[in-house]
Amino acid sequence: MPIPSPPLATYRLQLSRTVDLVRARGLIPYLKELGISHVYLSPLLAARAGSSHGYDVVDHSRLNPEYGTEEDLGAFAAGLAQADMGIIADLVPNHMCIADAANARWYDVMEDGEASASTDFFDIDWGPPKAELAGKVLLPVLGEQFGRELERGAVKVVFERGTFSLSYAERRFPLTPPSWKVILEPIWRSVKARTGDDGPQAIELESILRSLGHWPAERTAARARRHERDAIARRLASLAEDASIQADVEAAVAAVNGKIGDAASFDRLEQLVSEQHYRLAHWRVAAHEINYRRFFDVNDLAAIRVENDDVFRTVHELPCRWAEQGWLSGFRIDHVDGLLEPARYLAQLRQRVADPAFYLIVEKILASGETLPEGWMTDGTTGYDHTAAVSAVLVDSDNAARLRELWRELAGQTQSFRDVVYESKRLILDTAMVAELTVLAKRLDALSEQHRYSRDFTFESLRDALREVIAVFPVYRTYITREASFVTERDARVIKVATDEAARRNPVINRSLFDFLEEVLLQREQEGMDAQQRQARRDFTLRFQQLTGPVTAKGVEDTAFYRFFPLASLDEVGGDPDRLGASVDELNVTNRLRAQATPRSLSASATHDTKRGEDTRARLHVLSELPDEWRAAVLRWRELNVAHRSRPANVDVPDPAADYFIYQSLVGGWPAAGWASDPTFPARFKAYIRKANAEAKLHTSWINPNEPYEQAVDQFIDAILDRDRSAAFLADVERFVATVELPGFLNSLTQLVLKVACPGVPDVYQGTELWDLSYADPDNRRPVDYEARTALLTRLRAETARDAARTATELLGELETGALKMFVLNQSLALRQARRASFESPRYEGCTIHGSRSRNVIAFSRGEVGRRVFVVAGRLFARLVGSGVAGALGTAWGDDGVQIAEPLPNARYREAVTNREIPVSRLNGGAGFALADLFHCLPVALVEEIA
Repeated sequence: MPIPSPPLATYRLQLSRTVDLVRARGLIPYLKELGISHVYLSPLLAARAGSSHGYDVVDHSRLNPEYGTEEDLGAFAAGLAQADMGIIADLVPNHMCIADAANARWYDVMEDGEASASTDFFDIDWGPPKAELAGKVLLPVLGEQFGRELERGAVKVVFERGTFSLSYAERRFPLTPPSWKVILEPIWRSVKARTGDDGPQAIELESILRSLGHWPAERTAARARRHERDAIARRLASLAEDASIQADVEAAVAAVNGKIGDAASFDRLEQLVSEQHYRLAHWRVAAHEINYRRFFDVNDLAAIRVENDDVFRTVHELPCRWAEQGWLSGFRIDHVDGLLEPARYLAQLRQRVADPAFYLIVEKILASGETLPEGWMTDGTTGYDHTAAVSAVLVDSDNAARLRELWRELAGQTQSFRDVVYESKRLILDTAMVAELTVLAKRLDALSEQHRYSRDFTFESLRDALREVIAVFPVYRTYITREASFVTERDARVIKVATDEAARRNPVINRSLFDFLEEVLLQREQEGMDAQQRQARRDFTLRFQQLTGPVTAKGVEDTAFYRFFPLASLDEVGGDPDRLGASVDELNVTNRLRAQATPRSLSASATHDTKRGEDTRARLHVLSELPDEWRAAVLRWRELNVAHRSRPANVDVPDPAADYFIYQSLVGGWPAAGWASDPTFPARFKAYIRKANAEAKLHTSWINPNEPYEQAVDQFIDAILDRDRSAAFLADVERFVATVELPGFLNSLTQLVLKVACPGVPDVYQGTELWDLSYADPDNRRPVDYEARTALLTRLRAETARDAARTATELLGELETGALKMFVLNQSLALRQARRASFESPRYEGCTIHGSRSRNVIAFSRGEVGRRVFVVAGRLFARLVGSGVAGALGTAWGDDGVQIAEPLPNARYREAVTNREIPVSRLNGGAGFALADLFHCLPVALVEEIA
């Protein structure tokens, strides 16, 4: 049975950590009842099986064993199809895991170097700036300096199944067969001494050594090498079945491996290692000298050249076969900005799938005001743009200036977000990704030699200019292609903005350097350049684009967001923490554009990459409404906790900014049922703060942990969360949370309804059917209790069938359970299914609100007249519900109302969440709904028009 595309609603299952494919089959009835049409499996499809990846492009029959088998996937797909549901699979075409020897392609490159048949699979610079690395791959895998690891016996030769390799910890590295001679020759001499020159074993070993001495080095001989290597391995394994030869092998290996305490005994091993096509190095070397492109700065994830047609076919063979079998109805393309030419890739994938209805979305982070490039053959994004738009409208923009004042006062910070981002990106370019910058600068230096106008630029000055332009780049990347005859106006504007800003920030750098870089990026060739020179410039531009994205991601999402947080809920992927609130009109403009341009984009509110749980975020938004109360609370808490502070190495722990982050995070994630309800909270909170400090990279970092500082922060967290030592503080936090908890939960309901009703496809992250007061990964990947959720949904559906309005009212009285959220989600998705055409219509109209509380309401309609759905939701609840939830319900809204454009004389209107008829009232000379009627039970409403 064909599965509908685009999806009605998706549910994201994070495999391995919470559920595998076998257990997932048991969730089908629950997800179907909830209103889900597609299960979104992540991570499933990646280029290498590993700790965080899916299938193996080398062995296409194998899934990560933690997930299940291919048969399990087929059975899961069949079960979903029987329920009229489908699968969207996470596809990672940009990189592959290289952490173990099971990756045959990477292993082959390490063994044969540039001559490997798999060389074109990876993005390796075989001629890096450091001459000693020419023709080698740097492998930054050692915990200490190479010499120290060697002499402590950590790096050693092993013999397994007829093959010699290097062992370090749990990892294996191949030894190129010609280098085996240093081990085999002593064995051969020993055998000859024992059996004579004519002994069959000696003759066999001599034959093997002769073969190794005439080893074919040409790339064209790759297949012959592999055949010969395997044959020699079989011969050696056969010889080693003889106990005396096995003893000779062990003795030869032991001799090469050296003797701890005798430094000279490791010389042969050092020489053997130096003969390989890779160089083992301390992990810290990676930042400066790594010569293969990575996924961000993760050494174990090597980028692959999917722009190569052979690589593309290999990577997509299995997922496309699954799609052709009907197992998959969509792909989510991970890290699309890492690809050399995203538009070309998407067109190629569309052609390969050959199904125009196949759902295809991209993980693309859009900067504020940015849209997807024209011409991309995709249904849209994974929904971070929706998250940002909804977050902004739930923040009180009237208090933006006050929030900035509090940031300066309480955190002691005066820098603009723009400057924080600049410094953060500079830090990434100077540390984690300095090697990538150097390689790119080397290319630019070569380009400068093309013309007399630029040949006097030095490598250092070009590298500095390049660093500055990337540090101020206003978007993740541009999309200039290899074959394009011109640069689009959009990309040209971005590049011009960046070069101008870099020049402004660096008056001591010659402006002509920035002009030259701009000339290269905009493809303004000098007269007389030949085709090869023009192509070199275009290749540089493509590489430049592949670097700006990861630098922005690491600099903004993983650094600046932990340094700049006037309101931490806005420090979200795709968000802008400097934009402290937005109007309903702004949301309507955003939604109208989305309805026209990318109506099939996902509408997300949480993913594994979001910085905090969706309901943590919704609660923190409330602080924007209570800035003075919030200020008073922070000052009280600082006074109560002054005794727990410390100054290791003359550094305040915590400093004012870190302290401010701790209190925002504490309020946001405080357990819904109270302090005592979650015994895991203190440990989870402490782990999150430790992660946040490492990401900020101010006092400690992942690369250079500052243990005294981290221990001091841990001790502070332990102290303030200790029931005996901080009883007054914890009681005060509990009281303050009580003032923001109710408006926060109501924010969550609005956030939920907007996710379902705004243009796009609602995406539910696992477990968020109930309150999600989590923090960043790994906290947001904890196991989900689906048995409890299934039982709750069954109960709610039975109660709703009897009286939906009464159910809503009762659930408002037990907010801490989160059952109300599941109820609203289920009812909203049911309406979306019943009125699918209305929600997928490009027609989106903002509604006029009349009355004194008009600022507290979001209202719009979806669909054509006669079949419309009116979406009405409250916002900015803090002042409304100061005395209880009644302040956001019924008569509390007075005479305020929502006007109906183009009213129909005989239409009926039903509020679908609570299943109530809504009367049409006279409103400002026209027709409309009274908010008192719409919000009789809940401060959210979905009203269907029945003509």
